[in-house]
Amino acid sequence: MQHSFLKKLKVFPRAALAKYGVSFAFVGTVILINLFPSSIFLACCTLFWILLGWRSSEFRSIAWTAAAFVLGFLVYFSTVEPLTVWLTLLGFSREFVLIGSRGLLVFYLAFLFLAAALSGEKKPILYWRIGDFRERIAFPWIWRGFDHPPIWFFISIFSIVTSLIFVCIRIFVIEIPFDWKLLGLAVGFALVNSVLEEIMWRGLILSRFVQGMGQVHALIVTSLAFGFYHYGLGISLLTCLGFAVGSIFMAGLTLRSKGLMPVIIFHFVLNFWMVMGGMVGMER
Repeated sequence: MQHSFLKKLKVFPRAALAKYGVSFAFVGTVILINLFPSSIFLACCTLFWILLGWRSSEFRSIAWTAAAFVLGFLVYFSTVEPLTVWLTLLGFSREFVLIGSRGLLVFYLAFLFLAAALSGEKKPILYWRIGDFRERIAFPWIWRGFDHPPIWFFISIFSIVTSLIFVCIRIFVIEIPFDWKLLGLAVGFALVNSVLEEIMWRGLILSRFVQGMGQVHALIVTSLAFGFYHYGLGISLLTCLGFAVGSIFMAGLTLRSKGLMPVIIFHFVLNFWMVMGGMVGMER
């Protein structure tokens, strides 16, 4: 009995160290490929994760998911500029070009689905359903907090507050006149971006980390990675940290509702008002 206890005591720190090491490596990879997006460095990162998955059956699914993410990053940023130039030369509007460029997120999805298949995952997305809007989410710690509103109420309050904030910004700060093109851009961009990013982050990536590390650990790791992933899109580091905090609630909505629709709505509202408030696509 005592021997068994000592054996477990010796194994636990090593297992925990491996889990935290993989988590740190994934977040670090997301940061570094945005800071140093050279083809050689991206190839080295991809090879590292493929070999780690090959050697470690315990972290194979997560490692190959990380490799798929790097490959998606490589293809996305290799094609977004040529596509933008091509569509512009064909005479498409700036709004259409911007929305079309976000459609290239499908490359991330293709590699992530392939990684799930190669890892033997029978269910690539654990939360491939609408989700339960009546489930409760604690504020501010997802599972614990001083308030436990139902998800539909949480999203409603978020939408109202966000709308009021950005309307005030439009009226009193940047004074952007109403424009039907801007409205169309806001709806199109928010729809494409929210659906594809949520399938990618809260669908495929979060699923792999939940399976390998549990819900709380997966929530923290993927939220940090989601925040810093935006740096390559021209977002400042401080704003990326803000996105990481917001991603905690996005992941929380997914985990609590066990579906993607609540977080897609949350993401859509945020992206819509980011465009309407001038934070996306305002260059003329």
